[in-house]
Amino acid sequence: MGNFGLEDANSQSTNVDSGPLPNGTADGQLAALESRVNELESTLKRVQADYENFVKRTEKNRKNEAEMGVISLVSDLLQVLDTFDAALDQNRRNDSAPKTHPLSPVERESLQKVREQLLRTIEQRGLKRLEALGRAFDHETMDAVASREENSAPSGNVIEVIQNGYLWNQRVLRPAKVVVAKQAHAGGEKP
Repeated sequence: MGNFGLEDANSQSTNVDSGPLPNGTADGQLAALESRVNELESTLKRVQADYENFVKRTEKNRKNEAEMGVISLVSDLLQVLDTFDAALDQNRRNDSAPKTHPLSPVERESLQKVREQLLRTIEQRGLKRLEALGRAFDHETMDAVASREENSAPSGNVIEVIQNGYLWNQRVLRPAKVVVAKQAHAGGEKP
């Protein structure tokens, strides 16, 4: 163990910052040195604990920053998925319109495969689509953008999904935007 800047304990001259030694005796000097060693050991333990806490905190912050980067990327990729879905949906609706130029079957199939591959890739890393259609509205995972009178579904159930919602590692990444059923009033009268 180092001497902590102190001279040999057997020497009459010491560099102890704890004040004058009692009676200048060897026992007093030894007690002062032991007290100083205990004080320095205590300080060392506190510094070591502070350093260990700093390392843990730094590692936790690094992991949080990495997670936030991944969440940001996945959120951006969800917009790409939405664009694929919108293109495929628009093309499906345009198939029956006479003046539109729908995708060929090969183009549609290619677009669908790219969409599926993108979705599968991010699902393998923790993304999960929220199942909302036909389920009871859940304010934790869904945003109600409208309600509509609907007798064929229980009041409060989702009857249309406007935008899919997703979980990322069991946390809501994006809530589903939904239309919720409400019961039609009897006889068509409004309250």
